[in-house]
Amino acid sequence: MRNLTIERRKTGVGCLAIANVFIEDREQSEIEIDGMPLRKLGILKNGETKTFEIDEEARRIYVIADQLSKEYCNDFFDLPAGAEDVSLSGQNKLNPANGNAFRFDGNDSEAVKQNHKKGLRIGLIALIVSIVIGGVVGTAIGLLLFPKLKNQKKTFETEAFSVTLTNEFVEVDAEELESYAAFGSNEVALFFYEESMILHPILQGFTLRNYAEQKVYNQGIDDTELIETDGHVSYEYSWQDPETANENRYRVYLFKTADSFWTVIFGVNSKSFSKYEKQMDEWISTLRFKERALEAAGS
Repeated sequence: MRNLTIERRKTGVGCLAIANVFIEDREQSEIEIDGMPLRKLGILKNGETKTFEIDEEARRIYVIADQLSKEYCNDFFDLPAGAEDVSLSGQNKLNPANGNAFRFDGNDSEAVKQNHKKGLRIGLIALIVSIVIGGVVGTAIGLLLFPKLKNQKKTFETEAFSVTLTNEFVEVDAEELESYAAFGSNEVALFFYEESMILHPILQGFTLRNYAEQKVYNQGIDDTELIETDGHVSYEYSWQDPETANENRYRVYLFKTADSFWTVIFGVNSKSFSKYEKQMDEWISTLRFKERALEAAGS
């Protein structure tokens, strides 16, 4: 046997939340994350250090907030086999998109990076809903008092583009979402992501169709249908939360400008998707990129 010591450094981020520590265990499994069976070792409070006794096999260690958010608010560390004691450290990092998840220090393998990206994708809808609920309270009261003001067109401007939505949307601080811009109403989330061809020269040889095919392949949904329209390519996919069975549906629009590829994502609860299906096309038709000539889809 050997000792595993984990230090959770004290920080104001997520300071009241308990960190739950799990270890890979196929014989005494209590929960699963991404298909891996896990057994609970214990908890870590903010600023606490604990030592756990573990075997000498190669094991994956997970730290999660709770079971409801375990698919996106988590971090793992792969322990190699060995008899020597192991010491790890980390802290909760500010990122509302993944619930301010705990992050191990010096833990930057490709598998970990992919897990972090996956967590961000899963957590985005939950985040935007919570932010928007708070952000639109005043707006919602006004709309209730003056219903004729509801669903009026509203244009949002950024340095790169403008888009016309409705006054039920608010702009959300996108910095922690790792997106260029983000907007939301009480039912619809909208995200803009930019990939610069200057920063990623390999993209310069991509057509919009090439880019779309690579995008769905990387997401593991390469059997989805790509719809080519003048100026953009679009596709849809769904994701169901295994804990709550709630399902969100996403419609993705891809654009190519003179120097970047843009991914524009609408996220809606699947039960409400048909309500907004046509409106999403109407909203996207108002999107105008500034001083960037669009290339036709597949060009």
